Amino acid sequence: MIQLRNHTYYLRLAIPKRLQSIVLTKQIYSSLRTKDRSVAELKVAQLTPLIQDLRYMATTEKLDRAAVQKLLQQFEKKLKPHDDLAIPELEGEISYLESCQEELALSLACPATNTVSPERYNKADHGSDLANDLFSEIGYRQISARTRFEADKDLFALCSKRQQQTISALYGTSTESPKNTELRVAGKPIDASPRISQVIGDFIKIQTDRLTLSTVESYQSKLDDLVELTGDIRLSELDAHRADNIRDTLRRLPPNRKKIKEFRGLSISELVALKTKPMGEQTVYGFISCYKVFFTWCKRYYPYIGSNPFESMPAPKRGKLKESELRESWPKPDLKRLFASELFSKKQSKYNYQYWLPLLGLYTGARLNELCQLMATDVSENEGVWCISITDTGDRQKLKNANSRRIVPIHSKLIELGFIRYAQSRGKQRLFSDLNHTERAGFGAYPSKWFARFRNGLGLTATFHGLRKTFADELKQAGVEEKQAGELMGHNKSGITYGRYAGSYSVTILQSAIEFLDFDNELKDVKPYVQK
Repeated sequence: MIQLRNHTYYLRLAIPKRLQSIVLTKQIYSSLRTKDRSVAELKVAQLTPLIQDLRYMATTEKLDRAAVQKLLQQFEKKLKPHDDLAIPELEGEISYLESCQEELALSLACPATNTVSPERYNKADHGSDLANDLFSEIGYRQISARTRFEADKDLFALCSKRQQQTISALYGTSTESPKNTELRVAGKPIDASPRISQVIGDFIKIQTDRLTLSTVESYQSKLDDLVELTGDIRLSELDAHRADNIRDTLRRLPPNRKKIKEFRGLSISELVALKTKPMGEQTVYGFISCYKVFFTWCKRYYPYIGSNPFESMPAPKRGKLKESELRESWPKPDLKRLFASELFSKKQSKYNYQYWLPLLGLYTGARLNELCQLMATDVSENEGVWCISITDTGDRQKLKNANSRRIVPIHSKLIELGFIRYAQSRGKQRLFSDLNHTERAGFGAYPSKWFARFRNGLGLTATFHGLRKTFADELKQAGVEEKQAGELMGHNKSGITYGRYAGSYSVTILQSAIEFLDFDNELKDVKPYVQK
């Protein structure tokens, strides 16, 4: 129902089929005039009763055209930023929030250090409705020891946040700050900024609209770790010193700790105490990069952060990376060992993709999922040259970015091994129909695991993505122009003249570049594909 477009949230409401002849449209699509997801949700919540009435009218035995049209007029009026009906309602909510803050200020002036249960706090005289919201937003029922003073501060922060959202909904902007965003008692400021766990949800919601599922899940996992690493402190309390301590702790944690059975259920402090082999610097920096993005976002939406505590942390120098992290491309002896295995020399592959994917990766430089999602019709002749079309127009096909959409000529070695015959035998099916699709990793999830097991069984260490690096290295050593190599690999064109005004290279030029690849010695044991 809520969609993000050009950094602004829109409402998209499908009109029931029975009402379309009256409304004269299939859907209502209107700007909510906000960049804040929480504000957009607040606006849609105000429209919920009207939406429910509209859907109910579609189920009635006899349609009341006048009632439907009247309801739509109310709907359109509600969507206006300065609706006369909405203004008193929103202004009343702002007034109520201000009164709650005033009562909380009196309570905080005489801080109580006794712990208080959620049920008991909910019976307090002030803000009982907001207290319920507080419990649901920060998981208060799961926190066993919380003083009344701390609970009051959390509720004050929630009031400030709600007040800012309501003002934004009323005026269509969040530039005007709500009153009492800084709480002072006896002339000294009290930190009422939200805890880290309280704002993660809003951050993840926004990222869900613009990033892939796997990236969002990675962010969520790393931010959950941040809550444990910090003890869920308030946003304003995380300074550069604490950020340094977080990085130092990450450097002492084992890799893949959430996937390894013996590490499951252990806290971060317990894992550090084990003194196991730590994860690499590049992996640690993956966490730091996530926290940089998170706190950059927090600075935009919360007035409690002076500077991003992770901003000044540099990426690791290559000299500090592990040898395994530096070894990206495939050495020629390892390639020879890979393609001399029985899978290729005796054609002992259970599935077609096991034979073709490593060969395609080596001779096209394509990413694993780009190859796994190919349709048989993506293999065709273009200007008399057999090519692979890497695109996102087919069923469940997706690409990393717009530059990834490209045409890659097929190397003569692949044709010699029977790739064209294989593709034509697939008709209009998917090229590798044995592969299942997952929302997180597309069609490449199982092949990625299979290749890792296959490679490990041969005593090799380079990854499938290393074939892409090998492809680039070989083109460079053969003297192929960088712009041609970039177009074959789906990289961004650099420079205004070629990048903005020039079209793509012709397939004949790209074919000439592809044919510079020479792995005949490494593939001398590979037998041509035989249709099963």
